Amino acid sequence: MNNKATHVQPHTKTSQQLVWSPPTMEWLSIHADGSVKQSDSLAAAGGLIRDWTGRCVGAFVEIWAFVLFTRVEIKAAIRGLQVAWREGFHKVLLYLDYTTAINILTSPDQRDHKYFNLVQQLRGLIQ
Repeated sequence: MNNKATHVQPHTKTSQQLVWSPPTMEWLSIHADGSVKQSDSLAAAGGLIRDWTGRCVGAFVEIWAFVLFTRVEIKAAIRGLQVAWREGFHKVLLYLDYTTAINILTSPDQRDHKYFNLVQQLRGLIQ
């Protein structure tokens, strides 16, 4: 099985080779990502859930209209966790590649932040 993928950095034309590393035994990895088509504001989020052997044990995709990029990334994380919980998976590692979303999710509560409700929804899933 080829576990290599090419990742293009946001807003750049450079790419780097990434190699998937499996989680430790009995854990799963959720790789969630989002994308927005600027010309018509269509957005999609999706991801894979893989076990420590590399086997895909779950996947998800959703499409929305008129959603901003950061919101899509956070919604992808929420959806990935929801799918994992629904399938009975509780030992999971969540991977995101968008630094802005990661910073919002890991910062202290900011009740006036426009993504506060989404962040609270995600935090409710991981507590």
